[in-house]
Amino acid sequence: MAIAASSIAVAGVRSPVIDSGPADADEAVVFVHGTPGAGHDWDGLIAQLRDFARAVAPDMPGFGAVDKPRGFDMVPVFADHSSVPQICRATRPSRSIRSRSRR
Repeated sequence: MAIAASSIAVAGVRSPVIDSGPADADEAVVFVHGTPGAGHDWDGLIAQLRDFARAVAPDMPGFGAVDKPRGFDMVPVFADHSSVPQICRATRPSRSIRSRSRR
């Protein structure tokens, strides 16, 4: 299975996403990077999972290659990872397993 790069919109902000594994899977492992960080922090684990599980790793808004609109305050929207459910809806797994960075 290939690793694909795409993007989603969370609260109107474009966020790159790394997606691998079966696109039609009902479940996905959703990797959430620490601060600072980016979805690519999980490349090694995603490569190991891609043959048997779906994995999704977004750049959390405010970090990585995410759009950073002038005047948009990302802290209250994303500091507590409240965007994770929005990311899950946008990437469409019916059930997600979240992992948080040790950073």
